[in-house]
Amino acid sequence: MSKLELTPPQKLAATHIDHSVGIVANAGSGKTRVLVERVLHILESGTADLHNILLVTFTEKAAQELRERLSKRLSIEKRLDLLGASITTFHGFAMRILQEHAPAAKLPSSFRVASEGEAASLLHHAIESSILEGLDGNNDAIIGLCKRFKFRSIVKHMAPLLEDRWSFEQNTESDTTITPLFERCAEKYKTLKIKQSLLDFHDLEIELWKLFNDDPKILSDYQRQFRHIMVDEFQDTNPLQTAIVQQLFTPPDNTLCIVGDPKQSIYRFRRADVRCFSDMLTRIIDAGGETIVLPDNFRSTPGIIHFTNTVCKEMPNYTPLIAHRGESDKPSLVPLIIQCETTPTAEERRLLEVQTIIQNLPKLIQDHDGPSNIACLFQTRATLQLWADALRASGFPIHIYSSGGFWERPEIQTLITALHVITGIHNKHPDERHLLAMLISPLFSITLDDVYRWRHMMPQSDDPHESAPLHSAVIRHSAVGQWLNTLHDAIDTQTPYEVLKHIVQSTHYLETLNSTDPTGQQAANVESLLRRVQRISQIHAVTMPNLLEQLVELRDRGERVPDSPAAPVHDNAIQLMTIHAAKGNEFSAVILADCKYEPRREPPAWLFEPGLGFAIKYTDDLDPNHTPTDSWEALATQYRSDEASERSRLLYVALTRAENQLIIPIHPNQSGKESPLPPRNWHDALVPYISMHKVAS
Repeated sequence: MSKLELTPPQKLAATHIDHSVGIVANAGSGKTRVLVERVLHILESGTADLHNILLVTFTEKAAQELRERLSKRLSIEKRLDLLGASITTFHGFAMRILQEHAPAAKLPSSFRVASEGEAASLLHHAIESSILEGLDGNNDAIIGLCKRFKFRSIVKHMAPLLEDRWSFEQNTESDTTITPLFERCAEKYKTLKIKQSLLDFHDLEIELWKLFNDDPKILSDYQRQFRHIMVDEFQDTNPLQTAIVQQLFTPPDNTLCIVGDPKQSIYRFRRADVRCFSDMLTRIIDAGGETIVLPDNFRSTPGIIHFTNTVCKEMPNYTPLIAHRGESDKPSLVPLIIQCETTPTAEERRLLEVQTIIQNLPKLIQDHDGPSNIACLFQTRATLQLWADALRASGFPIHIYSSGGFWERPEIQTLITALHVITGIHNKHPDERHLLAMLISPLFSITLDDVYRWRHMMPQSDDPHESAPLHSAVIRHSAVGQWLNTLHDAIDTQTPYEVLKHIVQSTHYLETLNSTDPTGQQAANVESLLRRVQRISQIHAVTMPNLLEQLVELRDRGERVPDSPAAPVHDNAIQLMTIHAAKGNEFSAVILADCKYEPRREPPAWLFEPGLGFAIKYTDDLDPNHTPTDSWEALATQYRSDEASERSRLLYVALTRAENQLIIPIHPNQSGKESPLPPRNWHDALVPYISMHKVAS
């Protein structure tokens, strides 16, 4: 079947096709190859052809890679069958079925999928208009809700519930306080979409599930057609996607093969639930199937594998990695000491880190045969952007990837950051992080040396209400301060679109982007943002705070169809990306940036946990003496536990991207004691293990 010999576990996973299989695939274990070999074995057995195989992947990129690998192994006749094969994403599969059965699904034949921006604008409009119509119509439930909660608070917390409306509607253990408004908003949102023949991405899954649920004949046809169902990256599925797989899986008439690694489930913010993987494994076993573990790692050096196993051994049900290659001629783990005589602020610490990396980059580039073999991985988008600007200013070529598509582009982030700065420039405690990011961005291209000079030109004040030094210096002593004040005043007299347009024009932003990006893509993205903001303003009146709230939600939520993870590039540039974007890829050297970062994400005040229920934190937002409700506290405990577990899994993903060398910036005298995962911050948890690794080495 293959010139390269499969390991015994790989061979079992590829050849056991007469029953269902759950494959637990460790990082770097060659799961894509196993999927290809399994498809080939099914075809060679003569029991099914490509028409009888459904292979669902998490991204279009993964689906395309599977097609390409299969194409190289199939005969010319079979390659033609690949064109119609069901090797696709969940959304691609749903789109095809719904288009074929639009009348049965009660959908217009010409429906299209709304863009992220369109869906968000319609969703917010549906919520706001539903509240206002309820107030105008003297709806007691909505009036009572508005007496207890601020208008913007209701809009903010209702949006995530509508985005996960299938799970919310399935839930029977919820606080019914918001049910009347939820139902009104959902109906309004549906009406707005129907008028434009639109579905959002969540609708694709909902309508497919409903079609299968309401039309047994159609479901039965697909159950018979797909004798072999395979789902890749199953740890990243959500409950609705799992329900669709369960509808299609009818043992012993067909088999199910799920592939995934619970340790790499990091898309909870996209409604992925790692419990779906374990639940489906149980069903496979109950149906007479088996679980196969792929423990071997073909990617990383034994040193990196040993370090990862030591750090992550406390993760639930941890399956240790087994190194399958030899050591390289470079040290596997490099703790990079960041020197600082005083205790730095968070922003100063990040600047010191990137400056130290810049000093060491020439040697790293030489050791790893070029900059494109080096990846800097980040937990947060803000730190990524700061590093990008500093590296670019120092003359290093960079290539930025992210997991959030359009909203993660640096040229878009820069403008959103500028809007934040302008809106909050006269706050008592302005955000210096946003101000710093804006100053060193292409909007102004101010050097780090000038930033330090401005920062320290202001005398220290004993007044606790005095603005931060950099903010005070910029506002009082620079042309940038005059520009910020002018635009801040314009917020009250101009639309957000007009303010944004003024930012772009007054800084010659498009010209700057075109000078550094000959392709014109960055400038085109900025023009696209301007059009989107203009459309949002046309749908309904929007203030600057409202607009920022929508844009930040779009950015933080990511695209509904997950973007392809970063693909290896052949340009001569250092790779910068979030850890989410790095998943599925590998690099000779990985720099794990800003490990001292401590997330402070608290459970939302309106908290919904699928399968557990819904609760509101306070009975009255306007009561200054309010305390959390018992029901909310119970859900919040689970929420915090799930968040901490995912942070551990995110670290595991980051550590396992490195092939030959893992570089971790270390801040002496700022480390905590050894503690099992999940840590308060990664730096304090890793330092003791780094010391142990050095001794072992």
